[in-house]
Amino acid sequence: PLTLAILRESYDKWERRAPLTPSQCEEVMQSFPGSRVLVQPSSHRIFSDTAYERAGAFVQEDLSSADVILGVKRPRSLEALPSDKTFMFFSHVIKGQPENMGLLQDVLDKRIQLIDYEKIAIQNPETGKEQRLVAFGKYAGLAATIDSFSILGQRLLQQSWSTPFLNCPPSIYHSTLSEAKHSVSQMGQRIASDGLPPGMPPVIFGMTGGPRGNVYQGVREIFDLLPHEIVQVSDLPQVIAEASSTQSEHKVYGVVPEMKDIYVRSDGQSSAFD
Repeated sequence: PLTLAILRESYDKWERRAPLTPSQCEEVMQSFPGSRVLVQPSSHRIFSDTAYERAGAFVQEDLSSADVILGVKRPRSLEALPSDKTFMFFSHVIKGQPENMGLLQDVLDKRIQLIDYEKIAIQNPETGKEQRLVAFGKYAGLAATIDSFSILGQRLLQQSWSTPFLNCPPSIYHSTLSEAKHSVSQMGQRIASDGLPPGMPPVIFGMTGGPRGNVYQGVREIFDLLPHEIVQVSDLPQVIAEASSTQSEHKVYGVVPEMKDIYVRSDGQSSAFD
């Protein structure tokens, strides 16, 4: 029978994600009778050890009996981890990143079979091209947009602008998506009712990826909770020129640049990119 294991995240102290949720662990064990899931105990994981135990997983430090060990990010060190195992995590070694070559050497020395999420791919039936199966998705856009509001509020305060953005907690401070969206909606209501400080330049958000982008969909889901106006890149000079020095702005602006707005051909030709 297969034994899976969930590694405790150690590379980044802020990393709370888990490769499998408790309900997914339960689903695996029900789908494959006799299989087990081991979970290294962690006090900072988004799901508690108790939640995994309720799902039927075994919370323990020793993962030596596991066939496949899953993590999110690369472990800080492989020294205490078992040899001759299969590991799955984002290793960031496939491009020869110098800072992770030590990790790759450890993988070789310990005879580890490494499956990097970044290299798990399927063939897109529409284009015939290889497409990553595990990649940034909608939730990356949701979290990043919420975090950007908080950071923007702090930056604007450093420039002597006190804005509602300052009162939007980062995504990590919310326990659910609905709670986070409620915070953003409240912030949007303050912008609509009280406005931004008079004389402050217009707040313009650039959103790349376009309607078909997974991350873009998450970005728009959060951004659209604010009072806003979508403009074209060509409209930006006018938006800035018409900004009032005495009146408050009661909305923010969004722009979705196209490829031609971001890149130019190095050979000077005007034909489109492939």
